[in-house]
Amino acid sequence: MRQPLFDMAAMAATTLLRIIDGEHVENLRLELATRLVARGSTAPPLLVTGSTAPPA
Repeated sequence: MRQPLFDMAAMAATTLLRIIDGEHVENLRLELATRLVARGSTAPPLLVTGSTAPPA
């Protein structure tokens, strides 16, 4: 998952500053758009022929 880290940090800072200023923050839960990114690291391990080790 690719998360919008800059947007997350900006919203956290803005919310914190509002709380410090004494404002009442209605909702502390925010939902930001994420994106699924297919990467090679998410594939199952390759089986090596002739290996005696069980698959992980």
